[in-house]
Amino acid sequence: MKMDKENNNTEYDITKNPHFNKLLEILACPKCKGKLEYQAHKRRWLCSECSRYYYIENGVPNFLIDESVIVVRSPESGEDLEFSSERVRYINESGEVFSIPEIEKILQLKLVCLEEGCEGNLIFDEKKMAYLCNRCNTEYPIPNGITNCLKEHSYS
Repeated sequence: MKMDKENNNTEYDITKNPHFNKLLEILACPKCKGKLEYQAHKRRWLCSECSRYYYIENGVPNFLIDESVIVVRSPESGEDLEFSSERVRYINESGEVFSIPEIEKILQLKLVCLEEGCEGNLIFDEKKMAYLCNRCNTEYPIPNGITNCLKEHSYS
């Protein structure tokens, strides 16, 4: 075990578990049943089929589909972009910055409220780091980046 400096708690290293290889064979993406790849350096699982990240929170994988994070790739370089909660932007390894509106265009987001019967438009509020419905005021926080609960997406 090692200390997690960000959260000031102890982080369990699952790769040291003697059953880790068996776990890799058994685990599947809850959304599409695709194969999951463990990314220890980023503390997350990545689905190779539907391109969703499932983060590890306090040593426990969070496999809730609505809290999964969609992979966002730069249209120019094809690099994965990382969400920076401090800057409320996506950033690639070269330091290139993409704003939330740019990401909305890249992913062709359908920004519609999911509350039953509402279908209001969602607008990003940078101070709250959440999408807000202009009709019913429901908040959709995005602490780890654009999440599955906001839309279905497609890449152009």
